[in-house]
Amino acid sequence: MNNTDSDNGASLQPDCSAGLDGLRNELKGVREMMRRECVDWAEDHTYAQTVAKRVGVPAEKVEGDSYGVPGIQDLIDMIAERIPPTKKL
Repeated sequence: MNNTDSDNGASLQPDCSAGLDGLRNELKGVREMMRRECVDWAEDHTYAQTVAKRVGVPAEKVEGDSYGVPGIQDLIDMIAERIPPTKKL
């Protein structure tokens, strides 16, 4: 059996090119969004590293080692450890 309509010889397979083009455009948009999110994260992470060093956290601790680098939350914890406690009312 072939994939044609027996009356007019037209293909029974739907034209998927328009659907594929839509999916490709959507994927392109998602990739761009992910790229922007990664850039934003990197900028925030670098800023947190800079502040941590500025308040006296050793560069070796801020920059990590071959096993990895501390995340933003870890850097904020390091910064918070340098802030003197406040008096509770």
